[in-house]
Order: sequence, then C-alpha cells, then structure tokens
Amino acid sequence: MVIRGRVIDDMYESPNASIRAGAALLKDGPEAFPADRKRNDVFFAAMFYITVCGVVGAAVMGISETVKLQASPDPAVKSLASDFMNRGVLGLVAAASTSVILGIMFLQMCKMMPTCLVYASLLLTPVLLITMGAVLHLMNLTIAGIMFAVFGLIIATCMMWCWRDLIPFTVIVVETIAHVIQLYTAIMGITVFGGILGMVWSILVVLATFGVYAMMFANAKEAEPSSSSEDPHLSQAAGYGIYFLIMLVMYWGSQVCRFVPHVSTCGVFGRWYYNKDLGSPVTSSLGFAMNKGFGPICFGAFVISVIRALQAVAEAMEGNETVEILGMVLKCLLSCVGEIVEFFSDLAYVQVAVRGFSFCEGVNATFALCKFQNIKPLLAGSLIGSVVTMTSLCCMLGAIAAGVAASWPYGTDSNSDPAAFTVCKITAVFSMLVGIIVGGGMMATISSGCSCLMVLYAEDPEALERSRPALAEAFEARMNDIGEGFELASRSH
Repeated sequence: MVIRGRVIDDMYESPNASIRAGAALLKDGPEAFPADRKRNDVFFAAMFYITVCGVVGAAVMGISETVKLQASPDPAVKSLASDFMNRGVLGLVAAASTSVILGIMFLQMCKMMPTCLVYASLLLTPVLLITMGAVLHLMNLTIAGIMFAVFGLIIATCMMWCWRDLIPFTVIVVETIAHVIQLYTAIMGITVFGGILGMVWSILVVLATFGVYAMMFANAKEAEPSSSSEDPHLSQAAGYGIYFLIMLVMYWGSQVCRFVPHVSTCGVFGRWYYNKDLGSPVTSSLGFAMNKGFGPICFGAFVISVIRALQAVAEAMEGNETVEILGMVLKCLLSCVGEIVEFFSDLAYVQVAVRGFSFCEGVNATFALCKFQNIKPLLAGSLIGSVVTMTSLCCMLGAIAAGVAASWPYGTDSNSDPAAFTVCKITAVFSMLVGIIVGGGMMATISSGCSCLMVLYAEDPEALERSRPALAEAFEARMNDIGEGFELASRSH
C-alpha cells in the first residue's frame, strides 16, 4: 500500500505549474524503496567507465615513463623523476591516509560529543581571527591586528547572539545523525570506502598527468633534439584546454567518489526514516549506488565537474589586465553557478536514493519541493555547514602536514639539490587537493544525513510522526524556536 503525505497532495493542487510537475513525479512515481528500480542515465555511467580506463592506462604509462626518466643521462631529469617516485608518491599516500584517519576520528566525535563539536565548529573561525590579530599585533602590525580581532569579535557576537536560536536545532540534527551512525556502525565503512576511492583516484590522476606530460616531453625531445627547453611547446589556448581536461577528469572522479557515499548514506537514513528494509540497509544502499544508481551519480557529477573545471581555468587565466579581469568575473559567476548546482544535486540525490529517480527527475522533484516548502532556509538554519567545514579543514591541514613530512628531503641542502625541494612543494599542493577530496568527502556524511532528513521531513513529516513521534515532536519544537521564517510552509495549511 502506497501512502502519500499531505504535503504532496497540497503541492499537486498548487497553481504553479513547476510545483505541480514535481508533485506529479512524487505522487505518481515509485514509493520509497520500491522492490524493483530501473537503471537510469546509463550513457554517463558508460562514459565514466571509459574515462576510468583511460586514466588507469595513462597512469601506467606515467609509471613507465618515470622509470625511463630515472635512467636518463640528464642528472636534473633523473633526480626529479627519482625524487617524485621515492618521496612524492609516498607523500601523497601519507596525506591521503592521514585525512582518512582524521575523518574517522571526527565521525566518532560526532557520535560521542555532538554538542561540543557544534560549539567548537562555530567558535573556530572567530578564535582563529582573534589569534591572528594578536600575532599581527606582536609583529608591530597593530592596525591589521585590530581589524582581525574586531572582525573575529563581530563573528563571535553573531554566533552567540544573532544565531543562538539555530544552535539547538543544529545539535539535535547532529545527535540524530550520530544516533543513526550508532545504530548502523557499518555506515562508517561507506565513508572510508569513499575516502579510499578519492585517494586512489587523486593519485591515479596525478600519475596519469605526469605520464602524459612525460610522453609529450619525450616527443618534443625527439622532434627537436637540439632544443634546450624542458617543456613541450604549447600555445596558451592549448595549455588552457589541457588544463581544463585534467581538472575535468580530476573533479569528475572526485565528485563520483563523493556522491557514491552520499547516495549510500541517503539510502541508509531514508530506510531508517521510513522504518523500511532495515535488515541490511548499508549493504543495500551501497549496492544500489554502485549499480542502478551509478548512472545518475555520474550524470550529476559530470555537470558539476564541467562547471568546476571551467572555474579552475578562469582562475588560471593570465595575460593583460582585460584578460585577468575577465577571468575574475568568470570565476565569480561560475562559483555561484557551481554552488547552486551542487546544492540542488545534494538534495536531488535523496530522491535518487529513496525512489530510484533519474538525475533530472530528482532535480525536478527537489526543485518543486524546495519552491513549495522552502527547504533552503531550514538547511541554512541548521548550521551543519560549520561542522563540515571545520572537520574538512582539519583533514586538509593534516594531509598537507603529512605529505610535506613524508616528502621532505631531510639532510639535503636547497642550494645543492633544488629538485628535492621542488618535489616537496609539488607534493604539498597535491596533498592539499588530496585532503580536500578525501577528508571533505568523508565529512560529507554529516551533510548527507542532514540533507536526507530535511528533504524527507519536508516531503512527508507524517512518516516520522508514525515511526518516531518523540523525534518528530523535538524537530517541530526546535524549528518553532528558530522562528516563523524557518517554519515549513505546510504548517500554514
């Protein structure tokens, strides 16, 4: 028996055509966790598999070319290649491993001390600003120090006064997420799985990039043996095109690695919310994400990756003042578009995980629900982003520290062997990327749980009232404390 909530019925009667279209998908489409779900967006899944094969092949070529360069008669090339293989790769592995360990630690803190974690995340930014102001004052930069300190105090005031009504709701959401994690401890395996995927992909792309560059370098040397240039001759447009492709592949894989745990986590939380299929929710959710739900994951990840790759190219644009200004404008526009697309994608994947929608169907249903129920203020009011940001930042800093420590040329003089320190600098940059991809991906479990709970509660609050009345009452009480502007529209019906 399919039970539809009053929210969907109200949406179906809305005078707005887009809301009615989304309501039709929710009303006439599959129920939550149907017995059989169709396979959607197969084309993008196939394209991603082809991309994976290409990256793996290029990575193998990168390793082969690096081995050849190690035997090069050129001492500088041989030293750089040897250092990259001996210390650069070791640094990347250390960075990825550290971010995974820190991610697991923070998830345990979320389970054991959610209130402390929420307050720590909220106070981190003002404390850092005030501390930086004090340091600048000690460096005789008094005016700059005062500005930082005042800015930190303003943020702290906003946190404790203007936003204090949002803190209890954030705490109860984190507590609920921690409760689900405690019920299904195997959900930690999903985050670790996503972290491992992100680690493997980032290292493969680095090796593939090095392999392609080494091949181009070798071809350039064969074409012009007398040339003293160490770089292949590329036009600026060609350089931007190659950079776009590299960043597109990097972002696509990393987004897929992020959304596989996201859809899996939404599946676990959705089954808990509806009190349905609780026999093996983690295995079932991960199986769907890796099988029939993989097409929508690849589709949404590709859309986001194109935007982010274009943004990366805009950031790298160099030339005269007109070109640089154009690059900054494009960067701002693409950043805004990317944030909007990622926001809707995170929510749309809840429908993919729960009902087996395609990516476009999930976006249409989510857009209608957001327009009718005004979910965004609710999500913004939860302040979950502060928790995710703090923990992701710590993972990134830990990855950089581990990468630099593992690749540092101990006992080497920078004047006698500059290539050794060049490898360390390159490793630090890629360690930062690895920390963002791996650590940030693992911490996304918190925001995934929040997105799933809020979307399902906005769509069908009666389901939570039936299965867990105490939690439903607590949610309603906390949201009423936030204020009328954050209440769900359905309360007025």
